[in-house]
Amino acid sequence: MEEERSLYELIDSRLRNQFSGKCAQIALQLATRCLRPDPDARPWMSEVVEVLKTIQDLPYIASTSNIQDKTGKR
Repeated sequence: MEEERSLYELIDSRLRNQFSGKCAQIALQLATRCLRPDPDARPWMSEVVEVLKTIQDLPYIASTSNIQDKTGKR
C-alpha cells in the first residue's frame, strides 16, 4: 500500500486514472534505470523505446490496480 501511495505522488495529477497501475510501475522502473549514476548501467535508447511501446500497447483495464488517490478513490 505504501508503495502505491509513493507511486501515486509521482504521477502528474492530469494523467491519473488514464492508465493502469501496471503501466505506471513499468514506467517508474524504466525511469529509475535511466537515472542511474553509472552511464553503463542505463538502458540503451532502443530498449527505452521498446519498453515505452510495450506500455503503450497494454490495455487499460478498469480495476483496483489502476492508480488511485490517497483516499482510495479513482
